[in-house]
Amino acid sequence: MSLRETDLIKIKRLFLFFSFNLVVSCQYISIEPAAVDPSLKVENGYGDCSFLEYPTYIINKDYVIYQDCSTHKIIDADVTSFTIKTSGREGFAFDKNGVFVKGKQVRIDTAGFTVLPDNPERDLCWKTGTKFFKNTTEVNKAVLNILQNNPGRKSKTALSNDDSNKIVIDYNFYKKDNHVYYRGKQTNFDAETFTQIDKSHLYYRDKDVVFYLDNLKGGIQKLKDVDPNSARVFNNFLTDKNYLYHENIKIIKSKEVELLAIFPGYRKGCGLDPEPGSDFYLFKNTEGFWLVKISDKISYRFLGKVFDRKWDQAFDVIDLHKKYGNTRINLPIQPAEKALKETENQIYNIAAVDVRPEYPGGIEKLYDFFKTNYIVPEYVIKNNIKKLRIYTNFVIEKDGTLSEIKVLYDPGYNSAKELLRVLKLAPHWKPATIDGKPVRCLYSTRFNIN
Repeated sequence: MSLRETDLIKIKRLFLFFSFNLVVSCQYISIEPAAVDPSLKVENGYGDCSFLEYPTYIINKDYVIYQDCSTHKIIDADVTSFTIKTSGREGFAFDKNGVFVKGKQVRIDTAGFTVLPDNPERDLCWKTGTKFFKNTTEVNKAVLNILQNNPGRKSKTALSNDDSNKIVIDYNFYKKDNHVYYRGKQTNFDAETFTQIDKSHLYYRDKDVVFYLDNLKGGIQKLKDVDPNSARVFNNFLTDKNYLYHENIKIIKSKEVELLAIFPGYRKGCGLDPEPGSDFYLFKNTEGFWLVKISDKISYRFLGKVFDRKWDQAFDVIDLHKKYGNTRINLPIQPAEKALKETENQIYNIAAVDVRPEYPGGIEKLYDFFKTNYIVPEYVIKNNIKKLRIYTNFVIEKDGTLSEIKVLYDPGYNSAKELLRVLKLAPHWKPATIDGKPVRCLYSTRFNIN
């Protein structure tokens, strides 16, 4: 073999190497079914929150739900023009008539809408045009204690002169010279039909395929058997004409699907916490009602065709009686003596009581009591271990005492043992009540060790 032939072979190999690295190769990922769990219930929860701990808008076909830690209601919004602000402070949304602030509407021209820096009380502060607001109340600018303007950040999508023909999709993708590029590398997606399905999420499609981004699995994940023509994002989920999906997991049929409520599940502690986080979703479609758990594994339970709050105590506070009726939990008919005994001993979820249990002076006083009485383990001090978290739940009895104290996550170093000692010293709580009568109530919370 001549020297020239050897050089040509080397050049060909280099060309193939660089071609492979310049063009992103994407493989299809199979659609897998979610696991069926007939005993699935809303579990854990976040402190005293009945719903997700942050403001959330749920957009359905003909109505919008607003929920936060203790609120769940259908709001009077124009669905066709309703959009959620996806950056900055949570709690803002818009329709053609104005701005929604934590579910309450301010009818106003939204031109010039800007989120302003927090005030000391962490109200939602904002302006539009020359008017300034604290939550939903118009105020004088000085009242907000805003000391300087918020110029915002410089655009990251500004293009240099040699990129004048680049069309930026988002921070992951752009189009140039009839090609689609992912983080600077050319892909085989069809440039003419390539689009982001929803600007709030990381689902994309072209005429042939739907895909999402998962950096832990290698970036682009092409979804086999998802219909690109009917694909859309629905409240953080993906749907097509057939099914509702979470990434590559097929959950329930999508025909006339509605999302009715979102409940908090387990919240991870420190970085060493092996327990996966979770959330719970209540859906309805043409087949009936479903409870779905999103965690490291996705599972679901078919609840029934007619909405019934007895399915789960967490459902007792959701505001859907105008659509689906059944405003309170009704105990099943049973012998009077047995029913009375079971009712007296029943442990209620915090979402199911009329008046929630309360520590004397409020939850912050409980944390103050913890800080005052908790003795940090010697090993933690010597090794300068910071930001340990202990997750626990306990039953607050009718007389305000604590029982059945359980540690859901123990970071070690005898931290949880010391917490149990302190909780047993705490003053009695004001118990939860239903119809004015004290009841036993399960309470979950987190303690931070600094």
